[in-house]
Amino acid sequence: IPDKHGILDRLMQDPDSGVNVPVTSNLRKVKAIWNILSESNKKVGIIHYMVTWPPGRVNGVLISDRVVDIRDINYLSKDHSYPGFTNICSELEFNNFKKVQDSIFSNINKNRFPYFWWQIEGIDNFFENFSKYLLKNKKFDFFCLYLEGIDIVSHNFWQFIFPEGFSVSEDDIQRYKDVINNYYIWCDKVIGDILKKAGKDTAVFIVSDHGFTKAPGRYLFSKVDYLLEISGISKIRKGQETAILRNNPSDIWSFEKNIEIIGNLSEKEFYEAKQKAKNVLKNIRIKETRDHLFGNLEDTKAGFLIKASESFMKENLKHHIIINNKEYKIKDLFINNIYLGEHSNPAVIIISGKHILRNKKITTANIYDITPTILYYMGL
Repeated sequence: IPDKHGILDRLMQDPDSGVNVPVTSNLRKVKAIWNILSESNKKVGIIHYMVTWPPGRVNGVLISDRVVDIRDINYLSKDHSYPGFTNICSELEFNNFKKVQDSIFSNINKNRFPYFWWQIEGIDNFFENFSKYLLKNKKFDFFCLYLEGIDIVSHNFWQFIFPEGFSVSEDDIQRYKDVINNYYIWCDKVIGDILKKAGKDTAVFIVSDHGFTKAPGRYLFSKVDYLLEISGISKIRKGQETAILRNNPSDIWSFEKNIEIIGNLSEKEFYEAKQKAKNVLKNIRIKETRDHLFGNLEDTKAGFLIKASESFMKENLKHHIIINNKEYKIKDLFINNIYLGEHSNPAVIIISGKHILRNKKITTANIYDITPTILYYMGL
């Protein structure tokens, strides 16, 4: 239960930068299943699971989930795994894990999907290849692998496999309708390869934490750099130096935006640039209602946060704002929802193996049953 284990969301606010970042393993208040098993002298392999960074000590191998671009993960890195990669495999093998053969995305027009996370295929392949290597070369009592790609492609390509209610062309449907299915087929192959290595005495759990469905129409407050530009504060001249303001990182989902101030500025110049930018944004009003567009602007070490109200901004989408005596549409600060598939219930739990009932439908299971079921099966 989240209140007990302490992980309340996938993101948390970094106390130094004010930026929302993925939650970290040291926030977890209770033992994870790999901790329980390690303490019981069971060998574990934990690959790419969420909330595993920084990686803690285990009786076996733990490779954390903190990878956003496979090109950035380094063989000599000491904070991605336990033990370090140099103690698990050779550098040649490590680099071979990164290779993708027969890319599922090879026929996709990348310009057509500017927000798609193209690196996910390389990341999933990396962890699949690493898993195969570990299962071949080491003995484990418990092994788990997380593949994220189905989630990513389902968010982005749902409208092509289920086009009802979406404005998509027949050409696009024919070109992209198989992306999701092909990713499922690839994942099925990964599962098949693992099953071959697992042997008949191994129990296998396949778990998803959600299903997918059509996403409602929505707008995302994304064009923050455009807002800074039309407000005249994307660049602020201070003496001989220029302060550059930008939204960093550009999180299209959140209505809380992190404004970073960059430049070779003195402490006084930095403060003055920040105050000027904040004053400009605080004074933006909605023409039709005279309400201020933004409420609280909270300081960070690198700049400040814009804490916008999602419901308030969406209620006023059709209105206009006045900036430096010029009129702009509020809607121009938004983009249309780019993810037309979204999470839904039900999820999936499939269990197979020795001592597992065959063709039995479990009607009451939920995600909280996974750990106790595994521990029970393993005699713990």
